[in-house]
Amino acid sequence: MADATLEPRLAALAIHPTGALWGRGELDTRDAARELEAEQTARFPIFCAGLEKQGLKQERRALRIQVGEVGFEVLDEATLRLAFTLPPGSYATRYFWSSWERLRPNLCQCSKQLLHIGGGMRCR
Repeated sequence: MADATLEPRLAALAIHPTGALWGRGELDTRDAARELEAEQTARFPIFCAGLEKQGLKQERRALRIQVGEVGFEVLDEATLRLAFTLPPGSYATRYFWSSWERLRPNLCQCSKQLLHIGGGMRCR
């Protein structure tokens, strides 16, 4: 049975679910979570063996992040400045790509001009 304090702590973003970063060592999970992670890694034995051969060790990474201070500014017809803060260990590119579809309609409404953001994404 799960600790009754977990749900409020998860909702408050005080703790986060994690995922395995494969490497040498044992999975740090138990019960159903361990079984699920073992099943997934068993699907990619060559990949897992390669990570272990490179000397990586079992680690975990949060599967969600708390993003702060999100904003953008249209500088001119072809330039958009996007700003946000992320906690240490987070990847800005991952946040951006996962948010692009949600952000795009709002960005395009702010400027009827062509917006170009790295990678060839355009709004019309």
